[in-house]
Amino acid sequence: MANESQALDEISRAAFALLLKEPFYAHILAGMPREASDTVKTTGTAWDGQQVRLRVNPEFFVGDLTVTQRTGVLKHEILHVAFRHVFRGADRDAQVFSVAADLVVNQLVKPYPL
Repeated sequence: MANESQALDEISRAAFALLLKEPFYAHILAGMPREASDTVKTTGTAWDGQQVRLRVNPEFFVGDLTVTQRTGVLKHEILHVAFRHVFRGADRDAQVFSVAADLVVNQLVKPYPL
């Protein structure tokens, strides 16, 4: 069973992989506080009133994903931030917006698998 510390370590490893291959995404991630918690099912970003936070479920992130999938999942979440999806869904159907936003960012996650 993965714990919060392991998840944060794996986020750092995946962030370093992004830094080497795609520094733009690593730059965005560098400014985001990171939280490992079972309050989310998988991963996500959330606005806390002052900044966007990255949240990962430790069991999902460490236990269910390969190393390259972790990098892909981080890039996926960073793309949501880059496209400002966290701010754009307020006046839309939440479920439809979520699916649409995922379709947009998933096209750009390559070369990493999800």
